[in-house]
Amino acid sequence: LPGTYQLRISYMGDTVLTSLEVKPDPRSPYDLAGMKEKQVIADQLLGKMEELNESLNRIRDCREGFDLVRKLTDKEQSESLEHLTEVMEEQLILLEKDMFRDENIQGIYYPSDALFTQFSGTYEILGSATPLTENQLDKFSGLMSLADDALASINAFMEGEWAVYREAVLKEEISLLKD
Repeated sequence: LPGTYQLRISYMGDTVLTSLEVKPDPRSPYDLAGMKEKQVIADQLLGKMEELNESLNRIRDCREGFDLVRKLTDKEQSESLEHLTEVMEEQLILLEKDMFRDENIQGIYYPSDALFTQFSGTYEILGSATPLTENQLDKFSGLMSLADDALASINAFMEGEWAVYREAVLKEEISLLKD
């Protein structure tokens, strides 16, 4: 947005502060009020995307932990953990399928139902040089709803299936060394 901004540049312990004035392009009409509204919406979308990214990283961490436990326990699991491991594998596969691209498929592959593909339209909102249109506002609402649904799904998994599995793993005696 047009305005005066403070610019801070730091390098190797030295910091310089200066002001920078951003002006609208004088060659085209500019709707400052509309762009301020657009910025509020863009900030909301970026905040939601950051929250979603943190949750997706939690799913990746779950996968890493799950794979490590499986490697360490190999065939030495209690019956209850063995059953939970099978269930957890299925749950992780389903969740990952909804959220991520299948890394086993090589080449250019964008599954239309995967979360990251559905979020590919954010640039038309974030990169808009004009106030948002009705279609863009509808897209924004859809993206926020999609993110909320994904967050609810991830939180339900973390508080449900993952919590049960995690508790079972903590009770299991896992040795880091083989006899």
